[in-house]
Amino acid sequence: MLADLLHERWIVAALEAVAALLVARLGARVIRRLFGQRLTALLVPRAATIAAVASSLWYYSVALAGIAAVLNVFDIDLTALLEAAGIAGIAVALGAQTLIRDWLAGFFILVENQMGIGDYVAAAGAEGLVVSVGLRSTHLRDSRGRLVIVPNGQITTLTNYTRSNMASVEFAVPLKDVDVAALCEDVRSCIASQGLEEGTVMVSKVEGGFAWLVAQFRCATPTPEVVCAFRLTLVAALQKRGWKMFPT
Repeated sequence: MLADLLHERWIVAALEAVAALLVARLGARVIRRLFGQRLTALLVPRAATIAAVASSLWYYSVALAGIAAVLNVFDIDLTALLEAAGIAGIAVALGAQTLIRDWLAGFFILVENQMGIGDYVAAAGAEGLVVSVGLRSTHLRDSRGRLVIVPNGQITTLTNYTRSNMASVEFAVPLKDVDVAALCEDVRSCIASQGLEEGTVMVSKVEGGFAWLVAQFRCATPTPEVVCAFRLTLVAALQKRGWKMFPT
């Protein structure tokens, strides 16, 4: 009798686990398609990000409900189990604390629109193109093609290069026998020749016989690669005009 009862419980538990898995995956797929179709027209930059976070939230919620349902089949109280586990329960609680911190950080990243899929960002010591934003983690593709997974709870400072269309380039020039005003005018001319708007030049500091000039300009996507390429172009153009440059 007991064996038959356990056998039936195992069957029910297996069916509930499979059902939860199917519902989680199917629901996540439906949410992605729904957000992609309904929100693209209204929130083009954020539709993919919202879909990823919503499907992630659905998947985790159904998975937790499925675990609770399986334990309930065997008359196991999850709360009592954690209390009886002692040290293991503390470890699970600490892990859940970290998970909740990641989820909250992911939620505010979405609500505040700090970054989205396709943005180029620097966060938690990593830098690259945003591939996906979930409640728990953000996936970046760096300049070497590597996939970097950053837990959202570790993102304390975020630099989004894509959201701003202003960039700057800094370089040093020797002050000896240099007409700084003429140099600044040539820098503005070089910026304009590249089709860049709002080119301004200023002296940031003077030290050790050198002046550090900062050239600011407006461009569509001021990623580090774009700024680096413009720096090299600017220095080469100024060198052709007879200026001796020291890029920093």
